[in-house]
Amino acid sequence: AMDTARLSAAKSSPMMETINMCLQYLDVSVLGELIPRLCELTRSGLGIGTKGGCASVIVSLTTQCPQDLTPYAGKLMSALLSGLTDRNSVVQKSFAFALGHLVRTSRDSSTDKLLQKLNSWYMEKEEPVYKMACALTMHAIGRYSPDVLKNQAKCVLPLAFLGMHEIPEEEKGEKEEGNLWSEVWQENVPGTYGGIRLYMEELITVTQKALQSPSWKMKAQGAATMASIAKQTGALVPPHLGMVLTALLQGLPGRTWAGKEELLKAIASVVCSCSVELRKPLPNQPSVDDVVQAMLKECRKENLRYKIVALRCTADVLKATQENRFQELTDIIFPVIKKNCPENVGKNSSHNNDEDENENEKELQVEALLCAFESLGKAWPKNSETQRCYRQELCRLMCERLRLGTWKVQLGVLQAMKAFFPRVVII
Repeated sequence: AMDTARLSAAKSSPMMETINMCLQYLDVSVLGELIPRLCELTRSGLGIGTKGGCASVIVSLTTQCPQDLTPYAGKLMSALLSGLTDRNSVVQKSFAFALGHLVRTSRDSSTDKLLQKLNSWYMEKEEPVYKMACALTMHAIGRYSPDVLKNQAKCVLPLAFLGMHEIPEEEKGEKEEGNLWSEVWQENVPGTYGGIRLYMEELITVTQKALQSPSWKMKAQGAATMASIAKQTGALVPPHLGMVLTALLQGLPGRTWAGKEELLKAIASVVCSCSVELRKPLPNQPSVDDVVQAMLKECRKENLRYKIVALRCTADVLKATQENRFQELTDIIFPVIKKNCPENVGKNSSHNNDEDENENEKELQVEALLCAFESLGKAWPKNSETQRCYRQELCRLMCERLRLGTWKVQLGVLQAMKAFFPRVVII
């Protein structure tokens, strides 16, 4: 607030009033001398008053002599860009504000370079100041030079959609950043569904880049973005179905990371909505078998929280596609159920002295048990041979947990039975 007041005072000072009066009488000959000095002062100036004053002068130039300013716009952009990552948020906003006006008078090549630079910053730099600089500038361009943004929509709007899905950290001001990106997106697309359809290829490209980032946070953001695309579009058709599924599956290999669960949920959402289309063999479209194999691989990961999500999503996929992968699923799930027998739980927790940690571990194990029975119920196949092999063992496990489990586990088992019995083939 103090810095904002200082900048406001500097802009209304007699000196700035004099400068603004002089700017009215500028011509081309004067610009040639003024711009190099203004660029130098913008780069090297100290203090909020000087930096904010330079930004204010540039904004005035864009309104006083827009056509004459065009040859110099690239140099002014470069000067503003160098100060856009200033640690002072007031200075940063002033420079972004100036850039939002300046692109209106610049050549297309200069605007392209600016947007490429901002895109590169957002995707590659982890420091919050770079992320905020991108959001502020894109927002300013959308507000003060909307025609420029429309011409550059394929570059700006996919990045805005990705930016909307950043997981905010309140102390770093990332909630404000997300709101800026949301405004850029919502004000320039015909509804979220229409916007995704319109820029599907560009959205997938930028999301794939995020998923391949070395930053775990950016990976999680990419996963959340892809999940949102899958949820919003619902029933996809070729070629978009193949594009989305391929991008999702490419993000799965490798170790687990915070937020990777969103990829699994997105895959399950797409497959459940498009199971009929997926059965049609098409080039550049993953088959049902490809999807199931990838999901089962994720179910074998050691991280229990991640395994729970993977099992649930895989069960949903198997139910939607009616694929018979019960044997492979039981190889993963039966050990989870047996590990959670009352006698085994007692052995596992007897050496744990931390009561809170022990309680959290118990809750996680109960959740894993519920997930196991839920998944078995959903994935129970119609194939009579598979049923003959596994129905006795499955019934034994369910009856055992009904007798010995807590009410929460008993409820989970009953729900599994509800899914299981209607599909049992009587031999």
